[in-house]
Amino acid sequence: SLGKFCQFNTDCDDRENLKCSDDKICACKDHYALLNGTCIPVSNGFCSHNIECKLHGFYCVNNECQCKSNFTLVSEHQCVETNLVSSCIDSIDCGDFWHAKCVNNKCVCTYNHVAINNSTCYPISGGLCWTDHQCPEQNFECIDFHCK
Repeated sequence: SLGKFCQFNTDCDDRENLKCSDDKICACKDHYALLNGTCIPVSNGFCSHNIECKLHGFYCVNNECQCKSNFTLVSEHQCVETNLVSSCIDSIDCGDFWHAKCVNNKCVCTYNHVAINNSTCYPISGGLCWTDHQCPEQNFECIDFHCK
């Protein structure tokens, strides 16, 4: 169980999404986070159904928790709503200050980012990223927080 002493991953309950940490304590596996005493999947965490992706803005696609359309991943634990079709006064109104900004009272994608379905800004070569999944161009990876 969570917080129990362990030496190997097999000492921790896999059904509870636990692993043996470097500190030799049962903790949440990679791509899982602790919520109300339970390890839940976060970005790229395994899922079978949408209900398993409990964090706001996530849903289950191809057995991984991912951001819904109109949402942008800003950390492994957080998808924020992107409002590209909205009018704005300040870039904070666009919902995704890493990838979108307010220009002439309209939310637009920042440099090195493109709009997909007029709802979400995705990084292209040189754009900001946290995971490889955020780099939509084929054979691109997220290296040092930039799609390359």
